[in-house]
Amino acid sequence: MFRRIISSCAAVLGGLLLSGASEGSTVTECWIAEEGQIFVGHVQSPESFIARYELVGEKRGPSGNSVVRQGGQVAVEANKPARLSQLSFGALGANDHYSVHLRLFDGDKLVGEKTIQN
Repeated sequence: MFRRIISSCAAVLGGLLLSGASEGSTVTECWIAEEGQIFVGHVQSPESFIARYELVGEKRGPSGNSVVRQGGQVAVEANKPARLSQLSFGALGANDHYSVHLRLFDGDKLVGEKTIQN
């Protein structure tokens, strides 16, 4: 089952020089797609920029707790969705609870954030 969870992340990129972009505001969309038991971070922006991202998952349940972290950089092309990274907890049981948090940066500035949980 493919379930897509979307959130528009308002991002103010004022003062940052982006290739081909002027100073000002940009709206960046980020989302986490759930593909079975795999969670995939995505981003799309009307402006091209180099995105740094962190995708962190935490699972709590009767069998114990776990934390999974993914991160890196990706060149985001204007108006083209970019797949960032994916993570999985393995098998999720009926009594397991999880949260997945995506944070998106342009340089050191946080420009988007999305969290899903059960």
